[in-house]
Amino acid sequence: MPTILVIDDEESVRLPLSDLLRFDGFDVLEAKDGKSGVEMATEEVPDLIICDIMMPGMDGFEVLEALRKFSFMAMTPFIFLTARIDPADTERGLNLGADDYVCKPFEPTQLIERIRSRLGKYRIMKDSLNEVRSNLIGKVPHEFKTPLNGILGFASMMKENAHMLNSGEVRDFSSLILESGERMLQTVVNYVRYLELQIDLGQDEIPGKYCDTHCHFEVVDMDRVLGRLFNQFPERKNDVDRFIQPVGLALEGDDLEYMVYQLVENALKFSRSASRVSISTVVDADSYVLSVADRGQGMSNDQISKLGPFIQLNREEQEQQGLGLGLSVVDSICRLYGGSISITGQPGDGTRVILKLPIYSE
Repeated sequence: MPTILVIDDEESVRLPLSDLLRFDGFDVLEAKDGKSGVEMATEEVPDLIICDIMMPGMDGFEVLEALRKFSFMAMTPFIFLTARIDPADTERGLNLGADDYVCKPFEPTQLIERIRSRLGKYRIMKDSLNEVRSNLIGKVPHEFKTPLNGILGFASMMKENAHMLNSGEVRDFSSLILESGERMLQTVVNYVRYLELQIDLGQDEIPGKYCDTHCHFEVVDMDRVLGRLFNQFPERKNDVDRFIQPVGLALEGDDLEYMVYQLVENALKFSRSASRVSISTVVDADSYVLSVADRGQGMSNDQISKLGPFIQLNREEQEQQGLGLGLSVVDSICRLYGGSISITGQPGDGTRVILKLPIYSE
């Protein structure tokens, strides 16, 4: 059972609240002031803390500020008890990392529901972080080390054999160093972008930067993305069909181009040269439906269900590089803007990825 720490100097509040929580199945710790609350929290590491604001000596804000300095308490759900909701106090608490406010006197059923909601989000976040931590240990070092080895290795060979190399060999070595550097840069960019998006998705409310923005998407924008991709896949210049319906979208242009680039890159990467890749768009009610389809290796429903961050299917067979974050980043961007992504496919018969994006209305 989750453990909840109650910090309140008033017995008339602390004891009934603790009894209520125990009756509902929680393990409960009690502290009668802020100082002992901080000591108990750092020793016992509860799953959630409920703390009064107005206490003699160390008040609730000071308790929260002290606890957030400990890395192992940085994400522990923290709920303030207060006799009144003051906008300035609320802003201060949220800036310090409070998760919720509950007014005294509180309605028991509502309080329990809010506690369970916070614990549920905390559990999901912990599970997600554990998965990320596991993948970071197993995959990230390799994906940073491999291109770095290439850069250092080729640069060392050039230095040691500078007096023997002709211009063609210098050009070849330089190209290999550049290729390794670009691979490492893309890994870093995707990794940092993924972490930033997970922080945004973890907020109680979608950050404002995703709510009040727009861009216009036209054929020229699609061709700009394709131009970058054809530099990477020069042999595929004649393999892409595209039908783009111009439209205003309620999202940042850079985010849109990132998503399109990732989807078309995957389509080219996992299909053979001379096979068709189709990009099509259509306006459907209040959504803009963008579809990218290839005729490559495809995926089964089971494989599609297992897609996620740091997951790459048939990595050994396909000699894939990178962290497998592309689709996860696209999915995260879609959700933050109120859109969605869906994937369908059949083994040996290609894959289709469909984005539904919000249309901008003035």
